[in-house]
Amino acid sequence: MAGLLEDIGQRIMESVTLSLRRFTAFLFLLFTGGLALGWHITTTNPQLIPLAILLTLGLAVLAYVSTAFATIAFIVLAIILFVL
Repeated sequence: MAGLLEDIGQRIMESVTLSLRRFTAFLFLLFTGGLALGWHITTTNPQLIPLAILLTLGLAVLAYVSTAFATIAFIVLAIILFVL
């Protein structure tokens, strides 16, 4: 019985660490994409900088308040990441 519980615990830990690694890598890729987009906006259309900041902040607040929006946004961004 103890061996079975150890196996289950080991599988859970492997799953959690794999998910954590993937999520962290996803966040770094999102950060890199944001940096690239920000660099593009600042060099081509500097007048759009305030709009880009406010839009990003608004989406962050909406994701914080709405679980449904956060889930949909996460899925859409994950699909975009894997397609590109």
